[in-house]
Amino acid sequence: MLTLMNSSPPPAPDNPSKAARISPRRLNLFRFIATAGSVIVALFFLELGLRLYLLRFAESVDRFRVEYARNWGDDMSLVHFIRPARDLNRVYEMIPGANGVFVGAPLRINAAGFRDIDRDEAKPDDVKRIAVLGDSVAFGWGVPREEGFSEKLQALTSNTTAGVEVWNFAVPGYNSTMELATLEGAVLKTDPDVVVVSIVANDDELPNFIRLKPQVWSLRQSFIMETIRDRLMGRPFGDTARLAAGGVVEAGGVGHGQNVRGYRPELVPPEYHHLMGMDNARRALATMVQVCRAKNIPVVALVFSPNLGGANAANDAPPADLVPWIEAAKDAGATLCDPTPALRRYLRQHSLTTAALWVSSDDIHPNAAAHEIIAKELSRVIEGLKSE
Repeated sequence: MLTLMNSSPPPAPDNPSKAARISPRRLNLFRFIATAGSVIVALFFLELGLRLYLLRFAESVDRFRVEYARNWGDDMSLVHFIRPARDLNRVYEMIPGANGVFVGAPLRINAAGFRDIDRDEAKPDDVKRIAVLGDSVAFGWGVPREEGFSEKLQALTSNTTAGVEVWNFAVPGYNSTMELATLEGAVLKTDPDVVVVSIVANDDELPNFIRLKPQVWSLRQSFIMETIRDRLMGRPFGDTARLAAGGVVEAGGVGHGQNVRGYRPELVPPEYHHLMGMDNARRALATMVQVCRAKNIPVVALVFSPNLGGANAANDAPPADLVPWIEAAKDAGATLCDPTPALRRYLRQHSLTTAALWVSSDDIHPNAAAHEIIAKELSRVIEGLKSE
């Protein structure tokens, strides 16, 4: 009993463990830093892996598009038969040899990259050439090539002048600045006698696609975040591959009209800001006229709007969205062709609504009947150039 009563606790060890000396607060901080570091390292390798994957994915998508456009002959959307253009001001171009169905109409792109037959660039002495520039309207969106106004104009002018060729250089989504680049890069070397510039009210807006420089090693954005953002905005997985490969991006969104989704204005690089805006469009139109005038080539500005206002609209009053473009064409010195009165007369004569001249109720591009009227008005204006 004495021994038990006089016993004392054993002395504390001289070297307590480090864990005993670290406070719970510091221990939690250490654990947080270790976890955060692991997450950062994991995200780094995920980002790196995604960039490498998207780069390879983009290259395979480009190869697939070319093969699809040339060989499959199936239904296609616009993105299936375009590729980055060598001329940065054109941004994109159509794939030579593309063949399929587009907006319900047969599509074939010739060896030069346009919706036309293959032609000999060398011009015979007895041939007069009319070159047509424009976007989807002049391209013939939603109608067979034979029913577009370029082909109809070919038939009409051949009735009055032997040896006439009408070449179609239009590309869907092109605006005035891109058309100027096409004029200088493709049209003038064919030695045209007349140039027709098809103008619509959105020719000062962002083109359907934007070409980006390769950015696979850029630190200005996270490809993980870009991929998540694209999916949340309704864009397909892989669109961010354009950022890596320097391809073309649907910066204006996916789809057309009311169905556009995923608009990304921040994707437009500063070097392409000159593609947009009315001032730039007016400048491009004026330059087209000046370049052609130096070669004694008259320019006809064809203005078109699907917003005709119905058969009862004032016959000679242009649609409001065309007014600034008519002024721009006149200021540039182009000869104006406005088929609006003729289109309205057609509606009145047949007791039709404006939609009767559209491809469909939800696609306001001109149909075959509208193209026929446009061709007749163009033929009349071009015939009048001979008397000037």
